Amino acid sequence: MGLIILEISISINCLLATLFVLSVFTRKELLLFFLLNRKNIQGIKAVINEMERIAKANQKVTVIKRAIIAVCPVSGTALFFISQRQANINAITKSRRCIRNGIKKLIRLISPLIAAMFISGKIHSKKHKEKQNLLSALYINVVLTILYFLCIKRNKMILYDACPCCGQKNIVSVLSAEDYTVSHERFEIWECKDCTLRFTQKIPGINEIGSYYQSENYISHSDTSKGFINKLYHKVRSRTLIKKRDMIKKVTAKSEGSILDVGCGTGAFLNTMQRSSWEITGLEPDETARKKAKELYGLDFMPSEKLFSLPATSFDAITMWHVLEHVHELHRYIETLKNLLKPGGKLFIAVPNYTSYDAKVYKEFWAAYDVPRHLYHFSPASMRKLLSMHNMEVISIEPMWYDSFYVSMLGEKYKNDSSNILKALINGGVSNLKAFSDKEKCSSVIYVISPQRPPEGEQTNL
Repeated sequence: MGLIILEISISINCLLATLFVLSVFTRKELLLFFLLNRKNIQGIKAVINEMERIAKANQKVTVIKRAIIAVCPVSGTALFFISQRQANINAITKSRRCIRNGIKKLIRLISPLIAAMFISGKIHSKKHKEKQNLLSALYINVVLTILYFLCIKRNKMILYDACPCCGQKNIVSVLSAEDYTVSHERFEIWECKDCTLRFTQKIPGINEIGSYYQSENYISHSDTSKGFINKLYHKVRSRTLIKKRDMIKKVTAKSEGSILDVGCGTGAFLNTMQRSSWEITGLEPDETARKKAKELYGLDFMPSEKLFSLPATSFDAITMWHVLEHVHELHRYIETLKNLLKPGGKLFIAVPNYTSYDAKVYKEFWAAYDVPRHLYHFSPASMRKLLSMHNMEVISIEPMWYDSFYVSMLGEKYKNDSSNILKALINGGVSNLKAFSDKEKCSSVIYVISPQRPPEGEQTNL
């Protein structure tokens, strides 16, 4: 009986080990794991082949998937391979949650069981092969346990118990959105009932979030032109770059000056400003994007952490084009940017606006939620509240008319798994019509911001 239990535990552990690393760890970690467990690869391959055979033979896979998930977390392990072959994103997401929950329970149950059986001597093996099996089972359990704790350590999540903008605890969950770009994990979005800021809950920490940007589909880092939507984005961008340049010249009343672009991506905007005789400084966290900027425009940018070491009162204009929603240290950034402005300098912050019509239409499929990369989801009221806490004010709001169409195209793709361009254009157009009389309802807006001197005796509220 003991040997039967042992063989069953070995089989489960081999399967779980494979699925665990496939669903959680990076390629380097995968390679290390398989090098350490090379003796088990043949058995694992046999299990995978059998799963694929069952999946191909069955015509009612969707029904079976649901049944497997309902039965128990252990059975859900098979779902990963079936779903991967069929590119069923929703099923993959469910299976990964199922796998992780099952692994947590099984590691706690199986590891102590086999260890106890080994220590108490209930399993006596005379044959060398059986001894090998026992040692393999124990070894895999040890590896699984180590990987489990490494995973917990690596995947640090930030859980807010108060609003990251105003600090109030009157926060509620409003919806759940999927990461359609990289991981296909789901993240909850909460809202503060005091300042109206929405924010992504249980976000990866500042040192862990980098992996959620690693995709050629993330256009601000890769500058990709693949696909109709990205090609359209590049055509529209050439027009918006000129409009941004002209707006900055008009607001600052300067034809030449010094400008800092935080989160400058591959450098298209700063290249435009440099060609207009502006002195440029660029900060970009992604090394690949910085290399691309050097390759495309010959521009050298600095890592984002250099922001806090720049000399005060250095810039006539500071821009953040769809960047503020990405930064973990929200208040520190705003205060630092204020101090970097020259007297009379202006701050330009562009962010999506969840109070727009297209956001209401697409709800959890609204592409501008872009979880977990977008940590915050601003309304005009929440932006004003944030800035007032740092003695700054919004002097004007400028609409970004093209964004409603781009976001709607992605929304159609996410919602219906197809690019219904006509419907997207209609929804984007309606959104702009509704925002025509009220710019604060536009899909994305540019806040033009000016610092104010705090009243005497009053300190900045950080």
